[in-house]
Amino acid sequence: MSIWQRLLNIDRRIVYLFLFAFISLPLLVPIGLPLTISPETRAIYDYIEKLPEGSVVVVSFDYSPSSYSEQHPQAVAVMNHLMRKPGIKIILVAFWEQGPIMAEEILRTIDTHGKEYGKDFVHLGYVAGGETAMSAFAADIHKTFPVDYRKNPIDSLPMMADIRSAKDISLLISIAAGSPGVPEFARQIQGPYKVPFAAGLVAISVPITMPYMQSGQMFGLMAGLRGAAEYEQLLNMKGKGSIGMDAISFSHIVVLAFILIANVAYLANRKGGAK
Repeated sequence: MSIWQRLLNIDRRIVYLFLFAFISLPLLVPIGLPLTISPETRAIYDYIEKLPEGSVVVVSFDYSPSSYSEQHPQAVAVMNHLMRKPGIKIILVAFWEQGPIMAEEILRTIDTHGKEYGKDFVHLGYVAGGETAMSAFAADIHKTFPVDYRKNPIDSLPMMADIRSAKDISLLISIAAGSPGVPEFARQIQGPYKVPFAAGLVAISVPITMPYMQSGQMFGLMAGLRGAAEYEQLLNMKGKGSIGMDAISFSHIVVLAFILIANVAYLANRKGGAK
């Protein structure tokens, strides 16, 4: 049997072994392959970069463990950026039940760069009610959240003294996996209060959300794991987004390599048979 015939009949377990090895490599040794930054991702980064001291940013954690692999890296990247910015006030909130768990995980592990809880950032937790709760939050934050996630009375948090409603919010970012999410925020907060609005989304929901970009109701978005990796690249950090994209890229290289080998082997074997 010739080498070309052997390649045409290669054991599929060898293919799986190569895939396993090439996917594992970037997971064990982060590489950070360069990516082309989309305008939608860059818009969020640039907007945060230009925020003046004293700006109030609301980050809404509207996703669950089912979309963790795509959206948690988005949230981590945005929170890292906000924590690096001096003088920025951050409010963490959730309109999904699982959201506070995601937010607390980030607060436990992130470098706050000297920011203090209650003075520079707060975690208000979850409020039930979906779109109705969003409307109530926008109208009166203190009434909607009389205590924060850690059971502190909201009036005891120095940062919240002058933050009463959506009129005091400089930027809203929703890491949203579904509903309530982008449409509800656009109706209840962005539209009535003209709050600048951006989002991090699961990749599959980007096409149905693009009309909000085209209408100007959203100015930026992160699309899936790729969006998280792009944002990490802008921050010069190698997080789970970059690691995940490296693994995907390496798996594509393996697949393309085996397709090329199979085609070359087929043509060579066919040519040899013709002789």
